[in-house]
Amino acid sequence: MRRRPGAPGDFVGCDDDGVIVVPLEVAEEVAIHARAILLADMRARRRHYDKLGMPVDETVDYEAVEAYFSQLT
Repeated sequence: MRRRPGAPGDFVGCDDDGVIVVPLEVAEEVAIHARAILLADMRARRRHYDKLGMPVDETVDYEAVEAYFSQLT
């Protein structure tokens, strides 16, 4: 049987770019990868900010995000 998107227990997220449905069965694995991608992106953008002499803001404050995640585990 084919699984339909948006089954009970699935995680649904959205922003200005669209909607995503993450099946409960793979949610933990998706979260691990999403965290890694988020932190890598923030670090890369932080390097650009530093190179351009721009002030650090919450969009590149990867230390705060790492601290938040460390509290969860």
